[in-house]
Amino acid sequence: MKDKKILLVDILFPTKYSQWRICETTSFIQKKADIIVFKVDSFAGIKFGADFEEMSHQQGFEDYNIIIFDPKYNHLNKYNKKIDGTKWNGCFNASYIVTTEETFDLGKYDYVYHIFLMSYIRFNTCATFPPQKQAIHLYPGGGFTSVESAKQIHPATKVISTNIITTKVLESLGHSNFIECLGGTFFTHSDVQWTPKRSKKEITVAFASMGHAAEKGADIYKLIAKTYRENFADDNVKFCAIGNITPDDNITTHPIMPMSELNKFYYENVDIMISLDTGLAFNGWPLGIEAVLGGAVLMTTDPHSLNSAMAIPADALYIFDIKNTYDAVNFIRTMYLDREKLLHHAQAGWNYFSHVNSYNSQQQKIFDFIEA
Repeated sequence: MKDKKILLVDILFPTKYSQWRICETTSFIQKKADIIVFKVDSFAGIKFGADFEEMSHQQGFEDYNIIIFDPKYNHLNKYNKKIDGTKWNGCFNASYIVTTEETFDLGKYDYVYHIFLMSYIRFNTCATFPPQKQAIHLYPGGGFTSVESAKQIHPATKVISTNIITTKVLESLGHSNFIECLGGTFFTHSDVQWTPKRSKKEITVAFASMGHAAEKGADIYKLIAKTYRENFADDNVKFCAIGNITPDDNITTHPIMPMSELNKFYYENVDIMISLDTGLAFNGWPLGIEAVLGGAVLMTTDPHSLNSAMAIPADALYIFDIKNTYDAVNFIRTMYLDREKLLHHAQAGWNYFSHVNSYNSQQQKIFDFIEA
């Protein structure tokens, strides 16, 4: 869409968290898109600021203007170099827009692209824009929780399904104007190459969560760490957790990190990533890809049996029953005792997920679809 003016709709931009969101929004900024934000300031006890200082140069929008609709965000005006963004207070029922323009006019846009159903609903509640000129990247959550919620999507709106369950929901509603693009955008044009980790005596197992502890399986991770310690106390295996988890004697905890720090942390420290889908919420699957791209082996649960349709190679991730923590413990022990096998699984995971989540497999495919 080189010659078309795109408006991207999001709830967090700009944010220093979540690799897929940073890569997806960056891909649109590379096309000179504007980003309008219906800001969510916190979720599951985590506060999300507007990270202009950290992200403007990294994502390439340092010369953009910020037109501020909600006075709550007037403090962002300090980042404006050419305009007084507060002059638009109250002019539109959104938080702000990060734009190449010096005025706000929806009529200038050829296309509107939404990250999450929530963005689509909020935008169309306060604006009139042709549904056939809109698209939704329909990730799980973010307002999309059921067939009923998907009924809010106009048949003419293009949809990108990221999950087999989502695809079945769209098909059940007779919504044919969609493509299936499993996974997410974890790369921009600057794709990276496989770099093996350095050899070390210990191995580190990690868990990360920016959601609710019960949904993300924090207590199950604690049980895995406890069981391992009880059975293999002399092994040099460390357990750590990032984000939403309460303190535990067997686990070193870390606060959430910006992606620039987290990617470095994964590469330098983490050998095995455990992602626990409890089935209590509709999430993307599998999660933990950032760690895999940092050279970690991915262990995960699959409560919705999604891999039966996705057919991810067996050595690219390890799936275990959430009720069988001994299975998880034994796999970790196997990786600890056989480092060649650990390296094999890590590289197999990287090979598979770096392809599935590459720019060409994700964002380029999406651009081809919405501009057709």
